[in-house]
Amino acid sequence: LRRIHGLCTHFADQDVRCIWDAASLLSEADELLFAAWHERSAPLFKEFSRVGRLQQLEGAAIRLEGCKGNHAEAARVGMRMFTEDEYLLEGPYSLAAAAL
Repeated sequence: LRRIHGLCTHFADQDVRCIWDAASLLSEADELLFAAWHERSAPLFKEFSRVGRLQQLEGAAIRLEGCKGNHAEAARVGMRMFTEDEYLLEGPYSLAAAAL
């Protein structure tokens, strides 16, 4: 997730995008999250709950979509958090609010 956020910071640099594909990293992180989803004791969920990790992943997705200029998709992902989750982590909340 940190690498995805970092790549979003340098998204305008075409050379960086040729070396690192943030969308592929996001997809791999999504697969990892949902592979561990039903294992509540998975190391992935020691610091944050499953929903917290999902919000972190969605925060990265919102930022990436915003960098790509897909503002409607960024807002759609952000709206899911606001309508479905009981609580919001500060970082993803800020990204979702900005996207809306």
